[in-house]
Amino acid sequence: MEIYEIHGATPTAELSRPDPETEARTSVAVLPFVNLSGSPSDEYFSDGMTDELIAVLSRQRGLRVISRTSAFSVKDSGLGARAIARLLNVQTILEGSVRKSNGRVRLSARLVRAEDEVQLWSETFDRELDDVFAIQEEIAQAIARALQVELLGGVTRYGDVATRDMAAYTLYLKGRYCWAQRSERSLKRAVAYFRRAIEVNPSYALAYSGLADALTVLPDYAAFPREEAHHRALEAAQKALSLDDELAEAYASLADVKLLYEWDWRGAEQGFQRAIRLRPSYGTAYHWYAHCLLYTGRFEEAYVWLEQALELDPLSVIAHANRGLALYALGDHKRALAALHQATGLAPEFGIAEVYLGLVHCALGQLEEARSHFSSAEVNLGQKSVLAEIGCAVVEASIEGHDSARRRMEQVQERHHAHEPFCIAAGYAGIGDAHEAFRWLEEAFRKRDTMLRFIQVLHLFDALHDDPRYREILDRMGLLSAAPPA
Repeated sequence: MEIYEIHGATPTAELSRPDPETEARTSVAVLPFVNLSGSPSDEYFSDGMTDELIAVLSRQRGLRVISRTSAFSVKDSGLGARAIARLLNVQTILEGSVRKSNGRVRLSARLVRAEDEVQLWSETFDRELDDVFAIQEEIAQAIARALQVELLGGVTRYGDVATRDMAAYTLYLKGRYCWAQRSERSLKRAVAYFRRAIEVNPSYALAYSGLADALTVLPDYAAFPREEAHHRALEAAQKALSLDDELAEAYASLADVKLLYEWDWRGAEQGFQRAIRLRPSYGTAYHWYAHCLLYTGRFEEAYVWLEQALELDPLSVIAHANRGLALYALGDHKRALAALHQATGLAPEFGIAEVYLGLVHCALGQLEEARSHFSSAEVNLGQKSVLAEIGCAVVEASIEGHDSARRRMEQVQERHHAHEPFCIAAGYAGIGDAHEAFRWLEEAFRKRDTMLRFIQVLHLFDALHDDPRYREILDRMGLLSAAPPA
């Protein structure tokens, strides 16, 4: 067991940590409900039911609910309740099944105490399909009573947050299902589903928030104009808030747009804080808030908030990878390697973690290990392999000489110049060509390349820190005013 201590870094005072003993008594993982409908095409419905129960329960203050990513990672694992509880660090497990047939739905659920697998509560609900929302409320209330959690109104206002329109709700579930797949095809389908949900019910706030989330990340996976993604995502997030100004998901959606596209560091931070206050178990908000702190140079705080995100989502591969990135930024390379190996242990072909491992080994001077990780990342990232390619060029500069690295960078530049100016700048900075690095940083700023947010995180730019042009870029991005006090 590794034990860490951090000096001089605490979460923002406004967002104090919950009491650990209370959390331990009231922690639950909602496992993916089993689809018994006989048709694999109904899988979205059983998964959607699980998603919505997680959302409903996580709005209850005093109840720690494991987020979707970790809960779904144990789907079809064959593990028993006790083993899953140890893996996810919870005291109770909610599991069940869903069967759709002839316009009706039967949902069976049971709550299990993990330490001895004693059943604390069980119930079967038979309803018309248009009563699905009532089922969610009944289950959430019953579980809360079983856990002796005092409800603070989250469930009773759930009907305002969501919709009573079954057609819109079904489209929303399909959208979230596709959004979670994170591929070009699935994200485009997610956008289409969210838009259809909005057409069916124009006052459906969650559908607008889902649309904003899908549009925000779409350019990272598809040839989709970033300016258009920014405009449409911003419009959707603002619409969600106009419909429900206490919807945590909408505050997080809007804050993510401000963070990635507008470089509004303070506005993004305030939005994430608001989302966390409204829904203390919303792990995504913790994770995205940590991103904000990381990009603005507050590396120790970012690490603390990533730890909290992992308490809610302990099997999140990207959260483990970003924890490693925060430790790399701090210069704590040994612990960075440990965190990144946790990420690759969960997902051996996760290319982003391989890139980060390459960067850490570069910082340690372990060049052959770095080249191995960058090469693996090139394969696993496919069309988005530019970071791995520039990593290989940086390694070549040290092993094979500047001329070889320069040729490699020219090849990268030829393939990616239209879309990845920041990554090209990072490569030139890494091989010691400051002139080309600043030329491409200017291009990245001109194009509002969203990757420019990593400028303070990557040690590839360390050699440029004393150049006035470096601080000028930070100042133009608003990063100097967003930095923590000296």
